[in-house]
Amino acid sequence: MADVEKKICEKFNLNNLTENQKLAISSLRENRDIFIGTKTGSGKLLTYQCVPIVYGENSVTVIIAPLISIMKEQVESLSSLGYRAVYIEGSTDVERVASGYYNLFLEALRSWLEKQSGGMHLRTQSSRKDIA
Repeated sequence: MADVEKKICEKFNLNNLTENQKLAISSLRENRDIFIGTKTGSGKLLTYQCVPIVYGENSVTVIIAPLISIMKEQVESLSSLGYRAVYIEGSTDVERVASGYYNLFLEALRSWLEKQSGGMHLRTQSSRKDIA
């Protein structure tokens, strides 16, 4: 098992990773964007959670998901594990998002697509790069 996979298994108390998780993590290590389209409960969230292990604590992950209720649960779960996660919605504190505080962003697919077609993007103050 590669060092990164071993660290991930130790952090999340796992014996091993699924083949899809290994493939996604391998893609992350090669600095490639990933798209994971699998059924609920197949381990996608673990893949998102391991990004700071692969890239460091200041890495940023944007997660586009179809179900708002699941995203809210995931933000609560991620926050309890010490991640700085936020679900992007109308009441989200944009100033805190722009400050670079969060490193995991979850947003509904429909909302994200509407923003893309309207040309609206979140930007960080420090890097001025589009992040969503």
